Amino acid sequence: MQISLKPGQNLISLPRNPVDTAINEVIKDLTVRSVITYDPLNPDLVTGPWKTAARGTDGKFTGNLTSIDSNHGYWVNAKNFATVAIPLLGLRATPTTIALAAGWNLVPIVVKHAAPATLIPADSYFGGTSWVTAFTFNPQTNEWTRIVPESSMNVVVGKGYWLYVAEAGKLTVDSPLKKTISPWPVSSWWGWWFRDGRVKRAVGVFALALLLLYTLLPMFTFDAVPSDLSLPRFLVVGGTWEQYVLPVATLLIILLSPILRKLGPQGFELEPSSIPQPPQSGLDNEE
Repeated sequence: MQISLKPGQNLISLPRNPVDTAINEVIKDLTVRSVITYDPLNPDLVTGPWKTAARGTDGKFTGNLTSIDSNHGYWVNAKNFATVAIPLLGLRATPTTIALAAGWNLVPIVVKHAAPATLIPADSYFGGTSWVTAFTFNPQTNEWTRIVPESSMNVVVGKGYWLYVAEAGKLTVDSPLKKTISPWPVSSWWGWWFRDGRVKRAVGVFALALLLLYTLLPMFTFDAVPSDLSLPRFLVVGGTWEQYVLPVATLLIILLSPILRKLGPQGFELEPSSIPQPPQSGLDNEE
C-alpha cells in the first residue's frame, strides 16, 4: 500500500495503522524532509498542538513527533516525488472512532478495505459530527479546496483534511460508505437541537412547547383577557388574531435557524464568514 507524494507540502493520512508506527519505520524515503501534525487534544508543553519531526544529517527524524498512525492527518514535506509505502502484511485495523476537539482538527480519511484515492461522500464521512467546513491542500496548484455540508463533494482516502467542528465529539470512520444519510433538513435540524448539549436541548424543547401553545391556544382564548383565564399573561395575548403573529413568527425563526442556508447548517452560532482559515503556524518554517 502506497501514498504518493509530490514536491512540497502534502496533506496526507494513512488508510490503515502500520504495526510499527515509529516515524522512521513508516517514512523511509529520504526525500521526505519533515512531517507535521496537529493534535489539539494532546498538546505539547512547548509547541502546543503542533508536533513536528525533521530529518537530520544522519537520515533519521528527530522532534516531538515520533510515531505515525491512522488517527491523524499529516503535513509531509517532500523534496521530490516520493512515496510512503506500508507493507500489506504490516497493517493493523483502522480506528473506528477519532476524538475531535471543538474548532480545528487535522483528520484522516480512513475506510475499512478502501484503497488510497477512493472517493467518499463528505456528508457521509463527516455526517456524525457538528462539522461546519473542511479543507484539503493540492501541492501541485498550491491551492486549498474547501468542502461544506450538502455540497455533494467527496473526500479522498489517503488525504488529510482540516475539519472545523462546532462542538467536541467523535468522528466515526468505520465503513462510512454503509451509513444511511437521512434527507436534509429534518434529521439535521432535529440532531442540531436535540442531539448534543443540554442548554441547546432545553432551549429547543421550550421553544417547541411555546410554539405549540401559541398555535393551539387561539382556538380557546380568542377574544379572551388574562383575567378570564388561569393562564399567564404572555400566553393570553388575546384580542385579535394579528397579535399571535409576532410570537409565532419569532419562534419559527429561532427553531428554523439551523436550516436557513444563508446562515449555514449551524444556524446563528456559526456563519461561514466567521470561520478562520486552517491553522498555518506549524508550517511557518517550512520551505
